[in-house]
Amino acid sequence: MGEGEFVPGQLSGTPAEPWSPGWTLPAQAALWKRGSPGLVLERIADTVKSASASASGDNAIWTPAAGKRFRLLGVMLTLTADATLAVAGRVALTFRDGTAPLSLVLHVSLGTLAVSGLLGSQQLTPWLPLGNGILSAAADRALNLNLSVALLTGTIEVVCAGTEE
Repeated sequence: MGEGEFVPGQLSGTPAEPWSPGWTLPAQAALWKRGSPGLVLERIADTVKSASASASGDNAIWTPAAGKRFRLLGVMLTLTADATLAVAGRVALTFRDGTAPLSLVLHVSLGTLAVSGLLGSQQLTPWLPLGNGILSAAADRALNLNLSVALLTGTIEVVCAGTEE
């Protein structure tokens, strides 16, 4: 069996073969790929969230539906060209599951003057895929981006992709 091949009987609630009449792709689509050990579920994002953050502390990025948990599969961050701090320094950007820190922290150095000549936004990170993702520890918890210091001007733009389970 090769990577990404269909595994009969692995999609619960659907006929075993995708060529059977009435077969539909499950709402939370996934592929099986060869992993260690055996086959590993490759998740596919079905939810995309975007938000802006500039205040110190937690900034809500994704609030899942009632009774659901988020699974963060990827993230990208950009910084508006006019972003500054009151005192030059570093801002720690910590993703949090409610109030619990996740193992995803970035640091950005900013000055007190906006960078002249830049228009729009500056990409802080490329798209960061997180493999099988980071699953929230409990239902009804928001994904937050915590800024260690408030921005004086400008914003940090966040795009997240994942699933709700």
